[in-house]
Amino acid sequence: MSYSLYTSELLNSAFQLAYFIHGDKATAIRISTEALAKLEIACAAQDKRLYYVPIGRLLRDQAKRRKYRTKVSMSELHLLQRLVYMESEPYERCEEQSTGGTSLAEEDMIIRYIKHLVKITVRRNSFYVTLGLSRLLYNYSTAETMDIYNLVVQDPERVKDDSYYRSCKGRLMLELQERFGNLLKVIRGHRGEERFQAHENPDEHIGLVRRCLQLFTPWKTTCVVPERFDPMKETIAGLEFEGDDPDKEHPVEINRIHSVLHPDCYARLIRALGFDSPEGRLAIPQFSLSKGEKGEKRPRGDRYHPPQLEEEEVIAIRNELAERAARRKVTSGGLLLIVVDGIERARLDLNQTKHVRFEVDEGAELIEVRAREKEGDVLLATCVLTHYEAGSHGRPQKRSIVLEGGQKLSFTVSLSKGPDGHVVGALVDIGYRETNPVRAASLFLRQLKYQMSESLRLESWDYSSILKPALAFVLMAASVVGITLYVQSRKQQPRPPLVAEREQQFAPLPSVPPGEKSRSEPELRRPTLPQQPVPSPGPEQKQRVPTTSPERPMAPQPSEVAKKEERPPAAQKPAPPERVGEDVVETRGVIAGVQLLSVKRVYVEPLGDDPMSQKVRDMLVRSLQVRFILTKSRKDADAVLKGTVIVRQEELGGQLTVGLILINAAGDVLWATTQKSSGSENRDLAMDVTAKVVKELLEEIQRLEQKREQPKKD
Repeated sequence: MSYSLYTSELLNSAFQLAYFIHGDKATAIRISTEALAKLEIACAAQDKRLYYVPIGRLLRDQAKRRKYRTKVSMSELHLLQRLVYMESEPYERCEEQSTGGTSLAEEDMIIRYIKHLVKITVRRNSFYVTLGLSRLLYNYSTAETMDIYNLVVQDPERVKDDSYYRSCKGRLMLELQERFGNLLKVIRGHRGEERFQAHENPDEHIGLVRRCLQLFTPWKTTCVVPERFDPMKETIAGLEFEGDDPDKEHPVEINRIHSVLHPDCYARLIRALGFDSPEGRLAIPQFSLSKGEKGEKRPRGDRYHPPQLEEEEVIAIRNELAERAARRKVTSGGLLLIVVDGIERARLDLNQTKHVRFEVDEGAELIEVRAREKEGDVLLATCVLTHYEAGSHGRPQKRSIVLEGGQKLSFTVSLSKGPDGHVVGALVDIGYRETNPVRAASLFLRQLKYQMSESLRLESWDYSSILKPALAFVLMAASVVGITLYVQSRKQQPRPPLVAEREQQFAPLPSVPPGEKSRSEPELRRPTLPQQPVPSPGPEQKQRVPTTSPERPMAPQPSEVAKKEERPPAAQKPAPPERVGEDVVETRGVIAGVQLLSVKRVYVEPLGDDPMSQKVRDMLVRSLQVRFILTKSRKDADAVLKGTVIVRQEELGGQLTVGLILINAAGDVLWATTQKSSGSENRDLAMDVTAKVVKELLEEIQRLEQKREQPKKD
């Protein structure tokens, strides 16, 4: 099997899954192309190296081409499956918002609900998958769900108490509400338990639910649950794990997730426990779809029999992937943008440093590294986060990739957990290194030049007439050394293969925190949907909702706030807390917990001259008084809250988007968020979006306080 056939296997798998979700060929092609592009540059647990293959060479003389990799790893397939879920969501949201749901059929929403439930549980572990399906797709009780998971994990010591189950179920319900909003209705049942209002006739959709679960089960995994067995006397070998290394439990965890998601395996587990059949306990939610006069349902293709990709379409996709590889190869490596789920969270200026560190919240799913180029941003690498992969063993997860031009990007992810054991976020460290000697020498010279210029500026030396010639000599010597090393390496090293030789161990299974997060427009380009609004997602901090028209970036760029005042020499000023080193940049998303907790007095800047902006500011001032002293001027405040308000009128009401950052006097970004609210005219959008902002800020402060107090308790 050649490289082209290997790529075709991945492409066809992604295309068929995307087509089932959307029922539209053009949309499925765009989703599968983008997912495959991000899979190609996804960092692996072992070094993953890419080699550039010119487009002409890739397409001509295929019969004589050498044969390369012939197998697709399980983890790679599962990661692609997860990327399809991620890339699909902006298109879903675009359609839901642009039509108000009038073009959506009940079948569409059931597929999206099950897909999202699988998406937010698989990225965690088999416990959440069991809990999500048993409690939020089927109507099994908490006690029954505990028995089901006990059978799945084959280890009674790992079964939590019922309060833990209820807490985690509430967390999943909240994420589903954030994704579907008013389309879902919450009701209170027995003993005040909250549930989604169930469909009146779920039996009508048994076949659809079964097909969803079959396609959303991890690809190419096998059933390990016997047809008949006695759970009181027999164990299931494929679900047991008795080792000490959590990393070796990954294949077993995949088996467990398969056993819960696959409808036949799940039915065997239920039958062995003597519970009612899953079909009899089906409890899909009732969706509140609009039924206006303009609500003509969008025609869908036959989801159960997807069309085949034409040869021209496959060639076009390969051309697109090859062109992206060519752009990565020539990327110079200047300013790198770090984007988390569509939000720019940090910047790495390679002329100054080689590392950047920042925090992400519990729902973070996809980290992208993009190079800022004149012709447009270039996506260099992706890192998909998985709670289970980062592990309960506490060791940081390290991954890396070497791109076509020799640029090496490394990721170190360390999970943060709260007092209750739940994952509350992660600390991410990204490093950059040039493996090509000439490029490495060029990068070293640029950084040396910056460091010397900073020294001259800060120390105000009067020896520039001496230092300038010295600097020129150093630059010349380094250039000669770099060129010499390059020539020697060219003579000694064999020519690399034409295609990617990947040694990778991806996260075994998919993750997205649900939630909507605002994206800077340069980072997010979605292909234009035919005859429908362009899904150019502008997700918020809590939701990723594609918009139907361009939006300007919500939160000010770090360049607007990071222009710091000249500081005295380092010897005269103590280092700020939680710095990683001299070559580590802290920027947006790098929340200095000590600094945020020390803020007592806050000044809220005017957000605009229009009535809505003034109203939002007034409500923020009133709401923040529960925690801070609000000052009347900047000079009296410890930190300033500033940002932007955007109001858009839509056919079904209005939409209000607010982007805010909290900065201290030195220009450090202590906290940032983007929130959005939409609805009918009689809904107070300003009050709604203000409540979201204040709630998120207070929750972050509470989390940091708990984190600070934890060592004292220990």
